Formats: sequence, C-alpha cells, structure tokens
Amino acid sequence: MVVAKNSTSKPQERYSIKHYLFRAGESGFTEISSEQIKLVKEPLIWPTVAAKESVNSRGPELIVSDARPERVLDRDVLGEFYKEFRPFGSPKLGFYWRGRLELLDGSQPELVLLEDQTASRPRYTIALRDSAETLGLAAEELAKQEFSSARMALITAERTLNRALYQNRAATR
Repeated sequence: MVVAKNSTSKPQERYSIKHYLFRAGESGFTEISSEQIKLVKEPLIWPTVAAKESVNSRGPELIVSDARPERVLDRDVLGEFYKEFRPFGSPKLGFYWRGRLELLDGSQPELVLLEDQTASRPRYTIALRDSAETLGLAAEELAKQEFSSARMALITAERTLNRALYQNRAATR
C-alpha cells in the first residue's frame, strides 16, 4: 500500500510503501516487512485453501496450499484452442469446465469436464450432453476414463468423437 508520496527525483524512491496482510473474517491486519516481500513475474495462482500460518523464532513458515497449477495451463490451452469452454464452480459439482465442442460434421455436443477434488492429483472425467446417437458408444467409453488435466480430457474427447463420426460415416457407405 502506498502510504506517502516523497519529493525526490529518483523514480524508485518517489513513494513510501508498506505491505499488509488482511484476513477474511478478522478485523485487524498484519504489517509485513519489506525483507519478506519478493516480487515475481509469474501467473497468479490463487490458493483455494491454505493451511494456518505458524510462527516460529525465524518468522512465518511457508503457507501450504492446494493451489493447482494445472488449472493455469488448462486455462491457457482451452482459452486459446477451445474458446467455447468456461470454468465453473458449484457447491454440488465442485470445479468443472463446460462448453460446446465443434466436431468435423459441424455438430456441437456439450461437454462437461469435471475435476475430482478428493484426489491428491488432478483427475478429470467427461460427461457428454446433447450428443448425436452415433456418438453414444464413444461417449460411454470417454465417461469411463480419467484424465490428468482438463486439456488432456478435451483433446482426447475431440479425437475420440471425430474418430467415431468418421467410422460411422465409413460404415454407412
């Protein structure tokens, strides 16, 4: 937080800054010394749950969280190549991605990529909605599989469903 504007010609000394930690549900705050602050150029990964900070003679220990860096990669890949997919969260389902996947025949079935939040490592399953009857077996096979990331689930679903469309088309000729 900027606490004062200084009269100086040096750009890095123009403002006085202090660092504070505010916690939800608490009325107070904690000031953090500048020596404990490290600026980095990394994507923001917001922890969803953090362990309580413990203090010892050396100061605060590292806060352990269940932040999932795979979600950042999923967000980047899906945002670039599968723009129809959006992340959602609900108390009943937890974290999931949902969107329409355009297939080779122009159809756009809706897919839900559900994250299993009880696992220590990310696991995703696929539910196919609004799909053509010709994709029934492929959808059942996809529903039985688990994937390490949403992007892996979506890429596999796209390939599997397009292969099913191709094989069905070849069989009906």
